[in-house]
Amino acid sequence: MPQTVFYKGKDQDFSVIIENKAAVEKFRKGDHSLPLIDIVGIYKVFVSQRGTEASDDEASKQDLENEFGTSNRDEVIKKILTEGEFNTLKP
Repeated sequence: MPQTVFYKGKDQDFSVIIENKAAVEKFRKGDHSLPLIDIVGIYKVFVSQRGTEASDDEASKQDLENEFGTSNRDEVIKKILTEGEFNTLKP
């Protein structure tokens, strides 16, 4: 079953879809030998507004800049993988 790593932001929440939890756990322990593309299932950052029932959309560069201080997708994905929480997607 697909999983995400969920990051609770100040105004919006962010997530990435991951290939497997073990790869994320290795990354968190400092093993950065796997390329990010092999850790995340889809090389995108998703955003959802709090308090809405809207489905997750891909985060814009402005969304990333506002929350993370950068629109560099690699840096944002690394932060989400490091600081986020595991979440299983419901079918």
